[in-house]
Amino acid sequence: MPGAHFYSGGLLRMAYEAADRAKQTAKDNLTDDTLLAIVLAASAAEGFINDVAGTIQFVSEIPGRRTDPSFARILRISGVLASLEDDKAQALSRYLCAGILLDLKDFTAGQEPIQSFRQVLQLRNAVAHPKPVSTEANDSLSKTVASLAQRGLCQPIDDSKRNTMDAETWWVVMRTPAVAFWAVHTVNRVMLSLMDGVVAIGDYKGVLTGWRNWLRKSLEAGKAAPPEPPPQG
Repeated sequence: MPGAHFYSGGLLRMAYEAADRAKQTAKDNLTDDTLLAIVLAASAAEGFINDVAGTIQFVSEIPGRRTDPSFARILRISGVLASLEDDKAQALSRYLCAGILLDLKDFTAGQEPIQSFRQVLQLRNAVAHPKPVSTEANDSLSKTVASLAQRGLCQPIDDSKRNTMDAETWWVVMRTPAVAFWAVHTVNRVMLSLMDGVVAIGDYKGVLTGWRNWLRKSLEAGKAAPPEPPPQG
């Protein structure tokens, strides 16, 4: 049977490293490493839901596993998630769909951690597909960063500098180490919630449980935990 490589865990590790590095590179509490943490964390989230579906499909190919009734539901769910990816559905929509299929009570639009996850994806898209940034601070991204400022994660835009040559924009003020960690922590929470739901339905020889445990340890430590050893047997 051919093997497979999964990269979402490595991307989450790199995002944690960027967030940790942000504390060292920040000048006046601002650093470009925050942009890296946001992009890497969002990429980890997008890759993770594909990795989950791929892992389930991979396990299902083990002789005798596909006919196991306890595995039938999780296999159908992985098929739906894979189909959403094929249809180019947005990452947030795929996670919300997974939340419904897995009966995840905390996967509700407008509530945490989904609300923060939506904001991480919004910031990542703005970084990956940059456009001119207005100094009026009345667009959706400015409102997102204003909510981060209200939570003490960054400074609000300085209104006294608005429409001056040294005006600050959301692109500037959100580059704090605190925002970097918030982005990675949010993605870790979302990934862990998804894996909790998957493991609750079915597992095979601890393959998925080990993955879930690694996510939990990373979330608790605030950094990527050492890799989980593969299950025996």
